[in-house]
Amino acid sequence: MTLPEIAAAVVEVTAALAGGAVVRVRSPWPHHLSLTVRCRGRNHELLVGVAPDMARLHLVVDAPPTPPGVVPPFVLRARALLRPARVVGIERPGGGRVVRIAVSRHGDAAGQEWQSTLVAELLPRGRLLLLDGAGRVLMGYGPGGMRGLKIGEAYTAPAEDLADAEDVADAGAGVFAGPVPDSAALESRYAGWMAVAHRVEQRRQAARTLGGLRRRVARRLKNMQADLARHTASEQSARTGELLAAHRHLLRRGLREVAVTDWFSDACPQLVVPLRAECTPEENIEVFFQAARRARRGIPVLQQRIAEAMAELERVDAARRVLDEGGTPEAALAVAGIFPSPAAEADAPAGRKAADARFRVRAFLASDGRQIRVGRSSTENDRITFRMARGNDLWLHARDVPGSHVVIHGKGEPSQQTIQEAAQLAAHFSRLKQEGGGEVICTPRKNVRRPKGGKPGQALVTGEKVIQVRLDAGLVARLLARRV
Repeated sequence: MTLPEIAAAVVEVTAALAGGAVVRVRSPWPHHLSLTVRCRGRNHELLVGVAPDMARLHLVVDAPPTPPGVVPPFVLRARALLRPARVVGIERPGGGRVVRIAVSRHGDAAGQEWQSTLVAELLPRGRLLLLDGAGRVLMGYGPGGMRGLKIGEAYTAPAEDLADAEDVADAGAGVFAGPVPDSAALESRYAGWMAVAHRVEQRRQAARTLGGLRRRVARRLKNMQADLARHTASEQSARTGELLAAHRHLLRRGLREVAVTDWFSDACPQLVVPLRAECTPEENIEVFFQAARRARRGIPVLQQRIAEAMAELERVDAARRVLDEGGTPEAALAVAGIFPSPAAEADAPAGRKAADARFRVRAFLASDGRQIRVGRSSTENDRITFRMARGNDLWLHARDVPGSHVVIHGKGEPSQQTIQEAAQLAAHFSRLKQEGGGEVICTPRKNVRRPKGGKPGQALVTGEKVIQVRLDAGLVARLLARRV
């Protein structure tokens, strides 16, 4: 935001929120704080953000829901200090990029009021701070760090916040020509920037997915090549077994080794063969013949699997090239085989498709490339929740009604868009579909357990978050079309 935009936003926010009551504090995105203020019979949503190069402060109409997961400590402290409270002042001291939002509340039984202040430093790498009534720093949050401020000491404005400083807009400023934009225009502008940032994150997630897949395949290939080398060496066990059979008269129970003449070599050297002391001579001979038979059976299988792994590595490398050359994450993942194209599915052999139908769960590709797994029956619900899901995978289910178990599979925190897509699927594949939406619970898989003696698909849940879902037919249709 430019300085004129900040000035206009403060005037607009003050007119809308002054004297209102803060009823909710949450964080819809990292480095953002959203305050719901009840003023003159209406709820207003104030969004304050200090994300890198996207600092902002304005009213919003369409704020996203709070994502599930761990709430940042700053947000918990802000809830304790800012609600329930009355907005008593919104000011911009010195006309710079620092905005102070002061709230007042009753602090004790005697009715004494005390103030807290939320400070937003709207810099390229800004921060949010909480101050007590005396202006001392209580806590800080944001990409800019604490810049030397210490807890319990008086707050001082940053050196770069000068009223007469050059008005340098952050990324994307200058899009609006003419009048200074209002909150609606700012919300539209930042929505576009957030969409671009989300697309960048999708590409980054796809790159991480492809990188992780390549490491796993390369590790598996290395292990299989080592196994092939061992099996090739074991194929010589048949020759050793034949030598032991020819020297049967030298064998007896209790021997740990025996020296035999290697008639298969031109020089006929003496060969020391290790034995199992607890085995009979016949059992020791059979050990070597068994190893040879296993090697003959295993070598063709390993050779086939090595060829498949090398082909998979080539697909992953081709997918990475698609991503590097500007292709979409979906196209890159399709090349890697993570998201098979319809043509590839149509060309699959009938026998393989039948086997896949028996053993592969229903899954859909999320916007960030993750798989959203959805159970089709109580047995499959049990399988994707208790056998396939990892402890930190997010688990979703329609609240208090029968429905499918939904699991967001993948490492790290899923994006907000992916959580919303999974919630839409959880509502769609439940009785909430008939009602057009409702409440969906979300929690890490480690908080879900089987009830003692329960039937397949039954689950006990703790630590859940509630997502209010309104079914979006267009979004659900797009998700169903991205079935893996």
